Amino acid sequence: MVRADVIELVSESPEAHGVFAPRTETTQKTYCTIRSVGMREYYEAKGAGIEPEIVFHIADSDDYSNEKIVLWNDVRYRVVRTSLYGDGVDLTCERATNDKAVTTEVATT
Repeated sequence: MVRADVIELVSESPEAHGVFAPRTETTQKTYCTIRSVGMREYYEAKGAGIEPEIVFHIADSDDYSNEKIVLWNDVRYRVVRTSLYGDGVDLTCERATNDKAVTTEVATT
């Protein structure tokens, strides 16, 4: 299934106060086409402990700045692979879970 939608690309950056300060997130909305993960790619990744679930195709690669988190439909995804296609980029993503978290973390002392 292929369809157009809006995703949010999330950038995390540590605060200027040091390593133990909480990270801040900024988001940027962009249009994309949503694609399925190919069967071969899915099973090869699954063998490596990665569970790719969805591919977001961004038509203009200038809209992507190596963000590692994608928000779509209130679900947080982790980018596990990027592929350039002409002027666009494919972001193969898996659902971010607690054991593979890509979340804002705060260190406690």
